[in-house]
Amino acid sequence: MQALAAFLFFLLALPAVTQPTLKETQLWIAEKIGSHGYAEATVSNKYSVTYEEDWIVVQETTINSVFGERSCKYYIKLRDVGYISTTKYESTIWFNIVMRTMDNSTDWCGKMEDGICSLIFRKSTFEQDNLAERMRKAMSRLVELNGGKPLPAGETY
Repeated sequence: MQALAAFLFFLLALPAVTQPTLKETQLWIAEKIGSHGYAEATVSNKYSVTYEEDWIVVQETTINSVFGERSCKYYIKLRDVGYISTTKYESTIWFNIVMRTMDNSTDWCGKMEDGICSLIFRKSTFEQDNLAERMRKAMSRLVELNGGKPLPAGETY
């Protein structure tokens, strides 16, 4: 009987253990995006993430030896995210947040023209621990927690 009670407790506690809260998901995504920017001799991309109600705000700072420093903020309405894709290059991975609709999401100078917010990460560090897929799953969870539809499996190009 005691074993049955322990098993039932385990089953009841399992959803709480396996489903991170909104705050835990937000913090994990912000930490991973903030710590995996891209830098080399002539260019660097750094990111920070904040949240405003059901929006994710990505601050991107790009420093380029030719054009200097540029900052851009992307305001992404989470329920409007359509899917996530990744594009792999020789030394980078582009993590692309693709919008289903452009009615709400903007960048610092107006509407995102192509409906894509691309974050550039160093391939060698972003591929550790299957981080691209884990990030896609966390973003899907965040979209769902903010009233959006679950995201389809990611595409890699």
